[in-house]
Amino acid sequence: MYISMRLWAAVSSFFLLLVSTEVVCQVLGYKEQVLAIPDPLTGFRLAPSQDVFTRRGEVFVNRWSMRSPDFPYSKRPGERRILVLGDSVPMAGGVAQLEIATEILAKQLSATVGNISTGGWAPGNILAYVREYGWFEADTVVLVFNSEDVDAVMTYPPKFGPAVYQTRPISAGLAMFRTEVLGRIHNRFLYVAPAKTGAGAKDIAELIDMAVNSVPNVIVAFHPTKIENETGDRAPPSISNAAAKVGATFLQLHYGSNAYKDRIHLNAVGQRELADQIGDTISMPPALKSLSLGLVRQPR
Repeated sequence: MYISMRLWAAVSSFFLLLVSTEVVCQVLGYKEQVLAIPDPLTGFRLAPSQDVFTRRGEVFVNRWSMRSPDFPYSKRPGERRILVLGDSVPMAGGVAQLEIATEILAKQLSATVGNISTGGWAPGNILAYVREYGWFEADTVVLVFNSEDVDAVMTYPPKFGPAVYQTRPISAGLAMFRTEVLGRIHNRFLYVAPAKTGAGAKDIAELIDMAVNSVPNVIVAFHPTKIENETGDRAPPSISNAAAKVGATFLQLHYGSNAYKDRIHLNAVGQRELADQIGDTISMPPALKSLSLGLVRQPR
């Protein structure tokens, strides 16, 4: 009888803990997740037309799978349009919508800014997206690359990290465990950098060449990892030389000491610095842009 009562008390306490954890995680917004969908053309992309209130703020994804407000394909008269393309760096998971670089840039330049990016994308995924959807009549295109992109191959499902969701989670508590525990373990201990094959360099060169032949103003921005930022490492030649070869403006990004939230991704401070550097480069007179190759833009 005594053992049964103790067992009942233990089971009741465990059940109460699970219920309490679920309620707290729902209040914190863990059940609301930004979804990705498989795509035979791009590999995968953000699910279109999402407006999600996550634990870190609102995230909206437009009809074109951009982390941006919705806009039609064709420009309005007098509209200024900028596209920023990349992977998880400009996508800025974990940063509230109004604090990401593309939203800040839109306000700074009074422009429509499309954020074409998804965590886990390689240059091949970006290239496939552009082949399918084009350039949206953009005046300026900003291509954001990092050193790992040189070796990255196009990503397909199910090669996602544990924090990427294809369906809405059934439990906020499980979503918290998957995102905060499994996600951190994956990023810290299980992440394997691409083998040094140079597989992504061809896609980078093709993407830059396609942009230069389609858009009036093209900026190729190199985003350093936290260690590269601290040591002052320059962009791999396969990125900077590809920009120089076709006359694209090259931007070597540099950030302050408080800009990173992990080994490669930016926090809200870093996202503002990214926006400032891109905005300064876009606003630079054409004569100076032609001399910009290799210059490091310091954060404000």
